[in-house]
Amino acid sequence: MAIDTKLATMDYSTLKDDTTSKSSYKILIQLGSANYEFTCRHNQTVLDAAEEANVELPISCGIGMCTECAAFLNEGDVELGEGSVCADECLERGYTLLCVTYPRSDLKLRADLDDNADVVWQPQQKNN
Repeated sequence: MAIDTKLATMDYSTLKDDTTSKSSYKILIQLGSANYEFTCRHNQTVLDAAEEANVELPISCGIGMCTECAAFLNEGDVELGEGSVCADECLERGYTLLCVTYPRSDLKLRADLDDNADVVWQPQQKNN
């Protein structure tokens, strides 16, 4: 199954006034053996929507600087907000960081803690 993702720099000035987008999307997320379903507004991160729905997902920094909230994107379109240091690398592997992920369609995600080991981003060392 091909993953259709879009990576863009978020223009925060249009988020609150965006009337062309669907107002909310259905998020289906698998975490271990549990499945959760909740809605997420177009101007809300998936992690924020999960917290509103009382769905506890892994989180550490909350600003896209670590990969604790990485989830495999099985289906759907996303837009990533600013701040993510590994967005390109994560999307290449099929992952998205939920703390900076804005849905652009209904999403199906898998957020298994043990499966995120291959997502961990390490900055390259500069040789002096």
